[in-house]
Amino acid sequence: MQKIIPFVLLVFILQSCSPYKVTQEYDKNTDFNQFRTFSFYPWDPENSRVINRFDQERLTAAIADELTKKGYKQVNEKGDLVVDIFVILDRKQSTTAYTSHYASPYWGGYGFYGYGYGYFPGYGSTVVETSNYVQGTIIINLFDRMGKRLVWQGTGIGTVSPDHQERKANIPKIVEQIFFKFPKKKKK
Repeated sequence: MQKIIPFVLLVFILQSCSPYKVTQEYDKNTDFNQFRTFSFYPWDPENSRVINRFDQERLTAAIADELTKKGYKQVNEKGDLVVDIFVILDRKQSTTAYTSHYASPYWGGYGFYGYGYGYFPGYGSTVVETSNYVQGTIIINLFDRMGKRLVWQGTGIGTVSPDHQERKANIPKIVEQIFFKFPKKKKK
């Protein structure tokens, strides 16, 4: 029991320190045991304008990997679950201001009446920094192909790195976090 508590605490800490914000929602009346396979809905042409082919492939592979870990098998078409992916990229600007106060309320020195102490208000300075970044949102929808209804949706929001190597490393991580609370299959 004592070994389980540190593991649970570690998982909680890792999830709470995530640089990504993830949410999941699913139909609680859906029996996920009925689904055996999944396939991908073709990429929306709007997605192709905002995300390059390499990142599309990385995203698709990461989702396929997570669903395979959950016990589903990928098929080329007509899967029990149909995966639809949508990506939104927004240019954002962040502003940070820092004010420093360098002063002592009292100071000593010579004045008109000789040496003495008095109040010195000091001085301060404010530094304002502005940075531009891209915020990305990944929306993953799973549809029941036969019932033609949405059964699960996961969303991940985070800063998109301009470095392709960082994106290559981060895409599987955020997809894993999106699927972290994927509903357990109900026992028959």
